[in-house]
Amino acid sequence: LVVRSMHRAFDAMRVPRAAVLVKCVNRIPHARGLGSSSAAIVGGILAARALVAEPRFSDAEVLALAAEMEGHRDNVAACALGGVVLSWVVGGVIRTAPLAVSPKLSVVLYVPQHEVKTEAARAVLPDKVPHQHAAANAATAALLIHALTQDPALLWDATQDWLHQPYRANVMPNSFALLEKLRGAGTPAVLSGAGPSVLAFTSPGTTPAHVDGFAAHPLAIAEVGAQVS
Repeated sequence: LVVRSMHRAFDAMRVPRAAVLVKCVNRIPHARGLGSSSAAIVGGILAARALVAEPRFSDAEVLALAAEMEGHRDNVAACALGGVVLSWVVGGVIRTAPLAVSPKLSVVLYVPQHEVKTEAARAVLPDKVPHQHAAANAATAALLIHALTQDPALLWDATQDWLHQPYRANVMPNSFALLEKLRGAGTPAVLSGAGPSVLAFTSPGTTPAHVDGFAAHPLAIAEVGAQVS
């Protein structure tokens, strides 16, 4: 995928495809809801841009091509820009707005040993949802912005979901058992992406609990996106 992304970038920049030897160190597990494909796509495009003197892709063009390849913009926007990023489309153009996350906030990522393909996780979602569930999710989405940036104490309420997670319970039962355990103890937690990893919001310095079948990774929230060095 990295090489394929480089080739797409070379073609988009209208330059010959460079003959390169690519060695990848993949630190993001695949099929865990962690955005590994977005990281590969953005990394490949940025690597291609770095190898070309002129013409160079703008950051907006990098994001547009990455979103086209990934099929959606949310993961690639965060990967390219870093931090927490809002993204939307106006007239076919991707717009983004970074959020300054509260310094009182850190995260713990619980990564299971088993995989769940994104396609399988998406396949269980219904074509239609109840109006009250859509309205409730819209309200918590707005609250989530305030909780992430101003008041992390509201994150438990802000991470309630009715549109995605309940439908995936049978596909990843161990993840849902952990999710219910964390939330039952008062910890704001959600599925990471389409799952099966679980993301818990904590305070800096918190020691993550041991969970059988999951590797716990305390993580800082990166302030910058992918870079070529």
